[in-house]
Amino acid sequence: MRPILLILWLAAALFLYTSCGAGRTAAPRPQDSNYLEPYILIGESGKSVKRTASDIIGRLFMQNFQILGKYAPADDPGRFVIVVTNPDLLNAVQGSKPAAALAAVVRIAITREGEMTYVSCQNPDYWASACLQEDYLSAAEPIALFKQDLLAAMPRMRGRFNRPFGNSQGHPLTAEALHDYRFQRGAESLNDLVNLAIFDSFEGAVAAIEKRLAASRLITKVFGMTVPGRQVMLFGLALGGDSGEKRILTLLDADRLKRTASLPYELLVSGNRVAMLPVRFRLPLSFPDMDRKTYRRLEALEGDISSLMTTLVE
Repeated sequence: MRPILLILWLAAALFLYTSCGAGRTAAPRPQDSNYLEPYILIGESGKSVKRTASDIIGRLFMQNFQILGKYAPADDPGRFVIVVTNPDLLNAVQGSKPAAALAAVVRIAITREGEMTYVSCQNPDYWASACLQEDYLSAAEPIALFKQDLLAAMPRMRGRFNRPFGNSQGHPLTAEALHDYRFQRGAESLNDLVNLAIFDSFEGAVAAIEKRLAASRLITKVFGMTVPGRQVMLFGLALGGDSGEKRILTLLDADRLKRTASLPYELLVSGNRVAMLPVRFRLPLSFPDMDRKTYRRLEALEGDISSLMTTLVE
């Protein structure tokens, strides 16, 4: 690399390392490890999205990870997501409520920004705190082990940061606050799952969803994961059309450092019940720095996403 290009690259990387927003100044972070952010900026690969994805997948196959699915959110060639789990995460959700399955998968994201290709992932501590709730403390050790192993499994990159990000508005969240996360008083929480349908059996519910996914023109299955030994299955779904992922990203993902790892959206089968997370819980949890004006705009989006999901069970 030419010296001038190296200087420009280092300046850009340092800017993103120290500021997660576009056109805003990152608020000071409390110096307390109890404060959690939803994502981790792992590094900058210096390669194309396709080559970076290939390198990561190759490394994960050599480690103790199961790749559940991969896709390009909103069919954007500048974004790619790899969904993974491993025995540590699966063990962490055993014995918890069905919605804890949401913490048994982690998304690794690759995002092209100008000449940079950034690798990020969900912060397992943040998402486990929100999805395991009061069971988080008992699962903290295997979750920490997963996080350590995942970061260690990443391939060599041009820049390595391992920096948490995703909440730049100065409203830090502790693990305890995430146990009953709501965007504001009276808003939905994890305990307000939206029931979509009741089937005769778990097997019948899964079979019906798989059949309708195969025929759907707007929803694509990214992954399906069954919690071992339990009648709990988590689907990750790519939502197409003008009211799906494209609208989510246009409305919410405007910062310079993208939250590509916020997708895909989930559908949960527990026993014979099919449910989804409330949009006004799931999206603020993914974008906790959204302002109240944006939050109010989620009402219309909630209706559109609920309608899409209902096509799989009606």
